Amino acid sequence: MEKIIFQIINLIGEKEKILFPEILENLADYYPLKEVVKTLNKLAKDKLITNEDSYLILMEKGKAVYLKNKTSLKAKLCEYCLGKRVVISEEFKPILEKFSVLVQERPAPIVEYIQGYMKEEDVIRRVIFMHSYNDLKDKDIIIIGDDDLLSIALALTKLPKRIVVLDIDDRIVNFLKEISRKENLNVEVWKYNIKEPFPKKLRRKFDLFSCEPLETYSGLKLFIGRGINALKKNGIGYFGLTIQEASYPKWRYVQQLILKANGVITDVIKGFSSYPVNSYSSFNCEEVLLKRLKLNLTYSQSDIAWYKSTMVRFEILGEPKNLIAPDKKYPLVFKDEEEDITIP
Repeated sequence: MEKIIFQIINLIGEKEKILFPEILENLADYYPLKEVVKTLNKLAKDKLITNEDSYLILMEKGKAVYLKNKTSLKAKLCEYCLGKRVVISEEFKPILEKFSVLVQERPAPIVEYIQGYMKEEDVIRRVIFMHSYNDLKDKDIIIIGDDDLLSIALALTKLPKRIVVLDIDDRIVNFLKEISRKENLNVEVWKYNIKEPFPKKLRRKFDLFSCEPLETYSGLKLFIGRGINALKKNGIGYFGLTIQEASYPKWRYVQQLILKANGVITDVIKGFSSYPVNSYSSFNCEEVLLKRLKLNLTYSQSDIAWYKSTMVRFEILGEPKNLIAPDKKYPLVFKDEEEDITIP
């Protein structure tokens, strides 16, 4: 049997019954969602699993497989940092509290731009991680797409010298401008579409860029490529990449992009960012996935943040090499019809 089959059967067997989002959360850093759905459908067809309302349970055949393969040795993440390497220290707790208040009226994610924001705690953890590398103090930082509102969290530290946000969404542009004005935050906001030529005033002006790219091949190249357009000599890049909707061939492609840009990956932390997708008011990713299952599972109404992203950090060795020409326009595919299966 495939590894994923054993993992799913073991997850259910250990708890006797388990919610669908718990399965997704536990497998988030290992398999694309399309494989998880395909495997659950196969297990149901082969009469190894079934469901009771919102819960998955083992049938007799599945219980036999579980008992045959169970082990007393359990693998666990660090319960303190949850595998993220950084914790929210006392010095950063007031920043988290302030940030959480400021983002309460944020615009809801919309499908048109494939949006989705991460948990506030994980935004602050990214800030802390950046600070641990001395990537913030007196640095010029550009953020390409900011539905996570990372720019606000960075500005609250008062560490960066300059923070610029580029975003296509008028709602986010206006929200960031209003928050920055009210709170006197050092954030410049530009409306920008990454398909368009990169603004001349922003080329080779920044020490660091951060983005959460669209996970199509063109999306990955354009988001990271525009970040490279912005970087100075020895610049730094941060971005998120999922397993759930970006299979390993895309990871290899991203590695190749970074090498071509004269960069080296310094950190890859799986599961660093969690997304509260079941709490978005505009659409519900769990309900979208349930339609693909050949089980009669009902919506869990769970607040489990089962959608996760890996945080990647890289450094440019000397002068950056452009992946895309800064003065050219490029086509962009928003959705991978095979892998982007949480989008309504």
